[in-house]
Amino acid sequence: MYILLTDETNKQPSKKVKFFIYGGIFFKAAILPELNEKILNIRKQYCYAPGDKLKFDFKSKPSQVSSENSKKAKREILELCLTSGVKFIAYVMHHGIAKGKAYDDLIKFGVNSVVAAFDRFLRESQDFGMCAIDALPFEKGFRYISELFQHGLQLQSDRRFPLNRVVHFSQTCINAGHVNSLVDIILGAFGFCVNEREKTTTPKEMLPKIIQMMWHSREGSKINFRDKGLLIRPMDLDKYKTFKKDYDDLVFHLERLLQTS
Repeated sequence: MYILLTDETNKQPSKKVKFFIYGGIFFKAAILPELNEKILNIRKQYCYAPGDKLKFDFKSKPSQVSSENSKKAKREILELCLTSGVKFIAYVMHHGIAKGKAYDDLIKFGVNSVVAAFDRFLRESQDFGMCAIDALPFEKGFRYISELFQHGLQLQSDRRFPLNRVVHFSQTCINAGHVNSLVDIILGAFGFCVNEREKTTTPKEMLPKIIQMMWHSREGSKINFRDKGLLIRPMDLDKYKTFKKDYDDLVFHLERLLQTS
């Protein structure tokens, strides 16, 4: 049994923020108690009190936690995820293409894509899983996830694709479990690195670790994470030649890091 946790980042476009990102982490349910205990120890070591949010966003740092301790806590979280076998999926949509689409729909596209990838992983692994979706920012969110469970994914042809390997859906939020900090930090770090990938300090330290967590396959020396851990959307980029170079640059950067990590 696996557990998937989801979240979103890069909600608003800017000169640097070119991509909206929805993502998820998943891990074996059996290691949940161990992850919980280790995150709790990290919180205590770096002075996070009960109720404090341990997130990637520096603005959420509690006043009693120093900047250096905040950075150390996040570094230890990344290392914990890497050594524990946590896997990562990221859905990437260019803001230039998403422009004009309702934010609710953008979230749904992200959820659908990440959950579909998780279901593929479960089918390949001959295992089952449960999904804890970050609190949905629209009305009837519970109806939406109940329809995912009862009827499966809504396809463009109006057909439904059943998610037979996913046995439970729920909504969650930061501090509803210590492991919720994991998805916030991994996804936040990934989004930061995507935007700041030309810098030579923090992204170069964090991104190789995150890329190693991406669900991928190997064929000899070739590593593939397209449509596994990295979900490029829309799939047919030939219709969006204005933005294709941004996607190509991103994929090249990630592939280079994964090959050398």
